[in-house]
Amino acid sequence: MKLTLKLLFFFLPFLVLGLSSVGGYSYIVARDAAYLREQQNLDYLISKVVNSMIEQRYEVLQRSGLASVDSFIQAYQQEVFTELKALQRDTQKDFHITSNETIIFSTLDDLDAAKILLSDIQSPEQLQLTQTLNAKIVFSPWQWQVYVSESSAVVTDTLNTIRNVTAFIIVLAALMCSLILWLITRRTLIRPIQLLQAASQDISQKKHRVNIDLHTTDEFNQLARDMEKMTEAIEDGIKKAEAANHAKSEFLATMSHEIRTPLNGLLGMTSLLKDTELNHKQVEIVDALTLSSKTLSSIINDVLDLSKIEAGQLTIEPTLLDMNELANSIHVVFSHLASDKHTILECVNNVPKSQLLITDAVRVRQIAFNLVANAVKFTQHGSIKITFELSTEPGSPAKDSMLTMTCLDTGIGIASHRQDAVFEAFKQSDSSTTRKYGGTGLGLSIVKKLLERMGGTVTLDSEPGKGSCFVVQLPVQLSDVNMPTEIENSPVFVQQTLRILLVEDNEINAIVAKGFAEKHGHFVLCCLDGKQALEAVAHNNFDVVLMDIHMPVMDGVTATKLIRALPEKGNIPIIGLTAEAFDERHQTFINAGMNSVVTKPVEEATLINSIMQVVIDKPS
Repeated sequence: MKLTLKLLFFFLPFLVLGLSSVGGYSYIVARDAAYLREQQNLDYLISKVVNSMIEQRYEVLQRSGLASVDSFIQAYQQEVFTELKALQRDTQKDFHITSNETIIFSTLDDLDAAKILLSDIQSPEQLQLTQTLNAKIVFSPWQWQVYVSESSAVVTDTLNTIRNVTAFIIVLAALMCSLILWLITRRTLIRPIQLLQAASQDISQKKHRVNIDLHTTDEFNQLARDMEKMTEAIEDGIKKAEAANHAKSEFLATMSHEIRTPLNGLLGMTSLLKDTELNHKQVEIVDALTLSSKTLSSIINDVLDLSKIEAGQLTIEPTLLDMNELANSIHVVFSHLASDKHTILECVNNVPKSQLLITDAVRVRQIAFNLVANAVKFTQHGSIKITFELSTEPGSPAKDSMLTMTCLDTGIGIASHRQDAVFEAFKQSDSSTTRKYGGTGLGLSIVKKLLERMGGTVTLDSEPGKGSCFVVQLPVQLSDVNMPTEIENSPVFVQQTLRILLVEDNEINAIVAKGFAEKHGHFVLCCLDGKQALEAVAHNNFDVVLMDIHMPVMDGVTATKLIRALPEKGNIPIIGLTAEAFDERHQTFINAGMNSVVTKPVEEATLINSIMQVVIDKPS
C-alpha cells in the first residue's frame, strides 16, 4: 500500500471521530434549543393570547353587569371555545379546559384521548415518557384550568432535518479536511519521499551522481543533500574501482604474457630435450624441470581464473561432456602422482557410458581435477576414490538431472573450525600446511566459485587424521547426441606433410614450436614479425600460419587482417599463439580473422591438434 493511502486511512478515522463528536454535540445543543424555543412559544401562547382572550370576555360581562347571569356566562364561554378551535386550526396546537378536574372543553374530538393526555400532563414522569410539550394557566373567576399541548413530533421533524444536515456537513467536512490534509502531506511529506525514492532507484540502477530537485527548510532537504553527497562518493568509488579493476586486468594480462613467454620456452625445451638420448640422471633432471614448469603454469592459471571469476568475466559455455573420458583422463593424469606417494587412486563412473551431458565440460574437468589434485597433495600411504553419479529429481523435466561428484580420501583431514576457510582464496586448513605440502590455496576456492556460477554446490565432511569427503552437486542436462566413435580431444595424426609459416619474434618460442611441428614431419619456415609474414604469404604457398600476437614492426592482429585482404591467399588457416589467457582477448583475435588461438605455454598435442583441425576445416 502506498504511503499516501496509508496516511489517508490514518487521518480519516480521527477526522470522522472528531467531526462526529462535534456534530453530536451540536445536535444536542440544537435539540435542547428547539425544545426550549417551542416551550417558550407555548408559554407565550397560553399566557398572552389565550389568557387575554378569556379576560376580555369576562371584563365585558363585568361591565355589562351580566357576570352573575348563567346564560350570558355560558354564551361568552362558548365564544372562548369557538376562538380556541380557530386558534387550534391556525397553530396546530391543542387546547383543553378543566373545571373541578372535569374536562369541559378540548380541541381533541376524542374526549377519552383528552382525558389520557391531561392525566399524562399532570404526571411529570409520564409526561417525560410521552414527550408532550404543554403550558398551563388558571382563570380563577370561572375556576378554569386552561392547557395548551403539542406533540414533540413537531420538534422531532425539525430535529431530523437538523440531524441530516449535520451528518451531511460532517461527511463533507471529513472529505474536505482529508483532501486538505492529503494535499498538505503530499506537498510536505509525500513529494519529498517520492523524490528521494526516485533518486534511490536511479542510484541503484545507474550508480552515478544524481541531483534531487528538493529545496525545503526541513530535514528532507538535509537528507537530499546528504544523498547527493553519497551518490557523488559512490560515483567516485565506482570510477576508482573500475580503474583499479582495469589496472588489475592490465597487470594480469601483462604479467601473464611476460611469465608465459619464458615459461613456454622452458616447457617446450624440456619436452624437446626429453625426446633426445639421455642417461638416467639427465632424465630425472628433465622430469624435475617439467614438473616445476607445469606447477608454475598451474599457479598462473589458477590466479587468472580467480581474477576472471571475481571480475565477472568468466563465461559458462555449455558443451557436450563425456564422463567416461573425464574419468579416464583423471586416472591417466593423477595415477602416477598418487603411486609416487604410495596412494591408490580409484575412478568410478556410474554414469551410463553412452550418455553425454550438456554442461561446461571445461569447467567440470577443472573442478574434478582440482578436487583430485587436492586429495593427492594431502594423502600419503592411503587411498583416493572419486565417483560420478547421475540422478533425476522427481517431478523435474526429463532432460534435467543432477551430477554428483564425490571425492573421498584418507589424507590428513581438516578440523571442523577450519573447513569453511579452505574454500577461501589463498587459505589452507593451517599455515603449516602451506610450508609442508606447498600450493597457493586457490584450488578449492576456484571449485566453489565455479560451482556458484554454474548453479551447483560443494560440501565437505572431514575429520583430522581420517581424511576428507568432498561432495559436488551440479545440475546438468542429458544430451540426445550419441556417443562419438572417437574421443574428439585425443591427438589427431594425419599422414600429411604441411608447409607451416611460423611468425614468432622470441627465438626460444620459435625453436619450441618449430621443434614440435618438425617432430611430426612438417616443414616450417620462420619469420620475425608480421611484415615479413605478409611478404612470405604473398610470394609462397603455405598450408598453415602460426602467428604470434605481440611482435615488433607489425603485430599479429594487423598482419592477420592484411593477409585476409590478399587475393587468392585470404583463406589460409591462421592460428594465433599468445600468452594472453583471457577469453575476451582470444575472441578479439578470432574476430580479426584468426581461425583459432593456442595459449602459451604451448603443449605439443594441443598445437598439433589445432594445426590438423584448421587444415581439416579449411574450405576447399
